[in-house]
Amino acid sequence: MLLRSLATVILLGLVVVKPGIAQRSPVPADSTKAATVRRLMELTKTGEAIVRGMEAAVPAQRRAYPDVPDEVWDAFLARARQKLPQIVDSLVPVYATRFSQAELNELIKFFSSPVGRHLSDAQPEMLRESLEIGGRWGEIIGREIRDSLARAGGPSAEFALQSQMKSDLRNLITAEEAFFADSVKYTTVRSGEAGWPSTTSTAC
Repeated sequence: MLLRSLATVILLGLVVVKPGIAQRSPVPADSTKAATVRRLMELTKTGEAIVRGMEAAVPAQRRAYPDVPDEVWDAFLARARQKLPQIVDSLVPVYATRFSQAELNELIKFFSSPVGRHLSDAQPEMLRESLEIGGRWGEIIGREIRDSLARAGGPSAEFALQSQMKSDLRNLITAEEAFFADSVKYTTVRSGEAGWPSTTSTAC
């Protein structure tokens, strides 16, 4: 899907920049084509999709990097929303390079139709749900790989145990902060108690 793929690429581009990858150089668009592209992005709600993609990805980043203060992530999202017009403007040559004026006109015709508007309305939420599903599958696959490495023994098993321990600690921190937010105190539960699994019990 055009909008979902575009928003995902933008989100990844804000986090990781990899040099040396061959890219198609965008070309400047004339005023007519630029206006057509902006109209298309308005119809497809590209800006809204970018913001929602960031908002959906940040919670996972908070869990992955618990040492980063919450205000940093909040500031990131606030700055991203502030910069959104510039981000959207920077996409104009990306579209202009890949679509002719006639193709852009056809896309606008589609996204102006009832089914096109329905697709545009549905895609931001579809993006959010897709990211959540992808995150859950990532956790499942990661857990399966850790278990497989643990069973293999040797250095791989040690790596798997360390990885599981770090995951347990991140989950514990998240659970403790949620409990503190509700109760204004931390729990006294130790690893292996009250249903909280210890690393040694889950890595074999």
